[in-house]
Amino acid sequence: MKIIVYTSPGCYWCKRLRKLLKLAELNYEERIIDTSLQWDTIELVQKYPEANSFPFVIIEGKGIGGLGLTARKLLSLGVISKETLTDV
Repeated sequence: MKIIVYTSPGCYWCKRLRKLLKLAELNYEERIIDTSLQWDTIELVQKYPEANSFPFVIIEGKGIGGLGLTARKLLSLGVISKETLTDV
């Protein structure tokens, strides 16, 4: 499963998302977006206009959203259990 995670430095929800993915033993590519206008930022907004906050997760090319929507998606795929969420 190809997972790309866009994060920003110091982001509390990004830290929790990384913990969730670690607990689920999932590999992912992290792209850190800072306040400067970078190519990653432009590419993200052009491809996924709904990406208006961090973290933003893409699974198999489909924009998922932040921590909550990603957790729901992983639950629906059977990758994590509800018990996993209590540790995040």
